[in-house]
Order: sequence, then C-alpha cells, then structure tokens
Amino acid sequence: MRYVAALALLATLASPGIAAETEREPATSMTGNALAKLLDKENLSYNRDEERLRRTYSFTDGRSQQIFLQPMSDVRDVGVVEIYSWVMELKSGVPPALGKRLLEANGSQKLGYFGIEVVEGKSYVFCYHNLPTDGLSSKSLAAAMISVAEMADEMEKEQLGEKSDEY
Repeated sequence: MRYVAALALLATLASPGIAAETEREPATSMTGNALAKLLDKENLSYNRDEERLRRTYSFTDGRSQQIFLQPMSDVRDVGVVEIYSWVMELKSGVPPALGKRLLEANGSQKLGYFGIEVVEGKSYVFCYHNLPTDGLSSKSLAAAMISVAEMADEMEKEQLGEKSDEY
C-alpha cells in the first residue's frame, strides 16, 4: 500500500501544473534603471552592464576598489539589491587562518559580510551586502556601497599587503 501511495505522490509532483509552478523564474522587482536613478540622485558615477552597475572608489592612499550592484530575485515580494566587491583570489583552497579571520570579520561588521564564490572555475573571496529595496533611499544605498568598498579594500590589504590593489 505504501508503494502505491508513493507512486501517486510522484505522479502528482510530475503533473504539468506543479512542474510549471516550480520552474517559474523568481520575481525581480528591482531593476538596473531604478538603481541608476538612486546613484544619479547622489551624483555618483558608474558604468552599466545590462542590469548590473559598477562603480570604482578611489581612496586618499592611492588605492581603489570596484563595487557592483546587482538586482536579485525578490524575497517575500520585496526587491533586493546585492552590493559586492572582489577581495582576492584563492589559489589553493581556504587556509584555516583565513577562514577564521573571515568569520571573525563577519561577526564584527555592522554592515556587510565576507564569502567565497567560484567564478569561472576559480575561487575568490568577496565582500557582500544585500539590501531590501522597498523604501531604499539614495543616501542609504551610497552609504552601503562605500562601506562594502572600504571593507573589501581593508581585507585585501590585510591579506595581500599594502602594494596589492588588484580589485
């Protein structure tokens, strides 16, 4: 009897109505145009690659850091923008000391967090911050962007030295 019930459940799950429901693209209410308007309001320069925006911050010590704004799929019908910046490439896995340092940094940050992501087969450390966009002001977005850029640059300097300024 359990076998028949399991087959009935599988047949139900395989029905076209349910398959269409699970294969549907998640809604994304935030757009690159909306992000660009917020940056324009703060007179912040940026480059655009379809929906993703890129801005380079230049610091007083001669260093610079690129950050990216990427609309994400909605969470519970609320738009989300991901702000991120590259920190460093990981040549051979995550050394335990680096893993510990990233976790410590995540626990002490007011804004933003560090993570590891594989891009085109290579592992990288990134600094991220995700913002809900309902009611997002241009000032709040600008503050989060510079914060992510500063955190990423500080971690890059800490891990690779003052002379490394790749990202």
